[in-house]
Amino acid sequence: MKTKMKNLIKNYYILILFFVALVVFMLRSSFVLNHPSFYAEDGLWTGLIFNKGAIWTILNARQDYYPITIVLMIDLAKHLSAIFFGNDISTIPVFLYFISCVFYSLVAILPVITLKKRLNKYARLFIYLGILLLPLGTSTTEVLGRTLQTHFYIWIITLCLLIYRYDHKTTNKFNIFIIDIALILLVPTFPSVLLIYGTYGLIEIYNIIYHYYFYNRGYKEKRITLAKTKEMFICELSKFHIKSLLISAFIILIFALKIFIRMKNSSMDFGSGMSSNIIEIIVRAFIFPIVYGIYNNLNNQISLLIIIAFILFLVDGYFTIKKESRNFYIILLLAYLSIGVITITTRSSITLFLNNYQTSYPDRYYMLTNAMMFFPIGVIISDWLIQSRQGLKIFAMLIIFSVLFIAVFNYKKIFRLEKNDLPWITERDFKSQIIDSYNSDNRTNDGNYYIIEIDPEWEMNLPVKVVDDFVKLKN
Repeated sequence: MKTKMKNLIKNYYILILFFVALVVFMLRSSFVLNHPSFYAEDGLWTGLIFNKGAIWTILNARQDYYPITIVLMIDLAKHLSAIFFGNDISTIPVFLYFISCVFYSLVAILPVITLKKRLNKYARLFIYLGILLLPLGTSTTEVLGRTLQTHFYIWIITLCLLIYRYDHKTTNKFNIFIIDIALILLVPTFPSVLLIYGTYGLIEIYNIIYHYYFYNRGYKEKRITLAKTKEMFICELSKFHIKSLLISAFIILIFALKIFIRMKNSSMDFGSGMSSNIIEIIVRAFIFPIVYGIYNNLNNQISLLIIIAFILFLVDGYFTIKKESRNFYIILLLAYLSIGVITITTRSSITLFLNNYQTSYPDRYYMLTNAMMFFPIGVIISDWLIQSRQGLKIFAMLIIFSVLFIAVFNYKKIFRLEKNDLPWITERDFKSQIIDSYNSDNRTNDGNYYIIEIDPEWEMNLPVKVVDDFVKLKN
């Protein structure tokens, strides 16, 4: 019986982890399910999809980047609602809730799947738990169960897909093709990942040059002709994973140029100014998942000691892991640190909310950097667990269990359940909002759209026929 159970778990390991993540994320966002309504751009863009279509919305919803993945998820929710419930558009937020939870669950298991050649199962489980139980503070109800903030995790998706692409580039052409198509959709939604994508391209170019250098040194002829060098170079470029990369890179470059022009001409203001408490910024941005349980009790003196200890841990980790893992460790460490620096420097005004460790808001902007913290630590854990030094093995296992230990002792900060900390997020459901707009005949000046107030600062316009059909259905 035990053997059968072990085989079952082994065969369906990924599927089990996915459904566990799905249940956890659904519980963490139960407020959204019990009060199904739209939030901010989720509602605005849903209205645009009804009025203009998904393609138009992708191209025009924002003045800077193209929210391809977000709009596609909203459009999917809209179509699923129509398939299962016809004209009952009040179910769209419910489908959006499920799609959001599925998305975050897939992100949680992605490192488990894609980093198999790099990390052992315990280290990958550590990263999975880190993403699954990531503290989101007061932003929980504006992150989980919504699609609006999903674009932040595109950094993680891109990183994992490119690592998988590199490790399997000569084994499965179909997977390479699917990854490159996915990257074409991902990069325009979160342009910062161009840094990861560009780095990957440089690594591939370096590999070609490195290959030729050593190939030429070991060549039987004393002199390599220009024709032979060209022949080898063309042969390398003809490989599927290089051709596919070049084509996808060309398409992404066009998107990147368009985004650069749009951002240059954009009038959007992300605010200015930065908190003068650099220590508090570092703690909130880079090591919050370690200290969130005691965050409100911290001060600069204690925080400085924690920062120094964390830096020493990362440095010691580099020197204690095997040499073959060090380049991979540096890549993940830079991916973690760089996105933190990008977040703080491009949206420096978010640090002004920090108030002597009494608030972690707005958590949504820090969640990517916080999630990335687990990746370089995962490399250290993976190597320590296979070393002969018993002390390192024990310490590695303690780090893994610490994620669960901290979450259990601070479960109210992880599973906020019905708690809504943001007063501007309405507890009224979408159905009530539609009925109120219909009863008050709140229409646009041309009379073609009903104006649905989804919260004090956001509204969406829905075609009169769509609302009329919904009201008839409910009456």
